[in-house]
This record gives sequence, C-alpha cells and structure tokens, in this order.
Amino acid sequence: MNKDEIAQRLAPLPKELVEKNIVSWDTVVLRYERFSENEYDEWIFPVFDLVKKKANTEQAKLFRAGTTLYSLMISTAEKHGLQDGEPFALVFTERNIKPSVSYWSGDTKVIEKTLNPEDDWLFVLQPLLDRLWNETRGKKNA
Repeated sequence: MNKDEIAQRLAPLPKELVEKNIVSWDTVVLRYERFSENEYDEWIFPVFDLVKKKANTEQAKLFRAGTTLYSLMISTAEKHGLQDGEPFALVFTERNIKPSVSYWSGDTKVIEKTLNPEDDWLFVLQPLLDRLWNETRGKKNA
C-alpha cells in the first residue's frame, strides 16, 4: 500500500478513530517491551520488531492493534475487543511453535502462512491487511 492509498483511506476516518488506533499500537509496543525486559525466549523478538516497525507507519493509523497473550491481532474495529464474527489478522507466536500469520473472517481461518526468521514479516502480513481493509472499512467507505 503506497502513501497515496493510505492518505485516501485515512481521509474519511474520524480523527478520534485514528487517535484510538495510534494508542492501540503504542499500547501493544509497551506490552512487547515488557515481554522483552522479562527475558522471554527469543521467539517473541521478531514479533516485537514487527510491532515496532508497523506502529511507526502511517498505515498503523488505519488499524487497531491488540494482543492475546503473545499474539498480535490487527483489526478495523472501532472499539477495544472484537465482536463475534469480526474479521482480523493474527500474527501467532508461542514457545516451540513456528510463528504464523493468518486472516480470520468471521470464525473461520481463511489464510495461514508459517513465518520463517528470514521472511520479511511486514511483506507477508501486507496482503492480509489489504484484505482486512477491503472486507471491512473499504466496504463502508465505498
């Protein structure tokens, strides 16, 4: 997604929603910082790097970030906490399990890809974020 596309998507969003999205990313960054300070296994660090990189982008203003234990959840929800059936992207991490990214539409996992250390996780995640936007806010703002 290029800068013009992001600007077009940001234009119709209420300022309050954009601010809530920014706060959600800041909160997730702090959570992962705490994980890293407590010397969690190194499996958490690639997700922490992803969160730090994504939180400092214009695109982060479009999405709300949250966590479930160690996993990163990304949605277009207006409020904290997903409603039943609300689509989201998930970066799943857990000790001794290869991390993965997935897209959930309703209660169904639609796409999943295992992440490897050498992968560009932002690149792998981007198509899922595009789909998330197009199936949620993109429909509302069309």
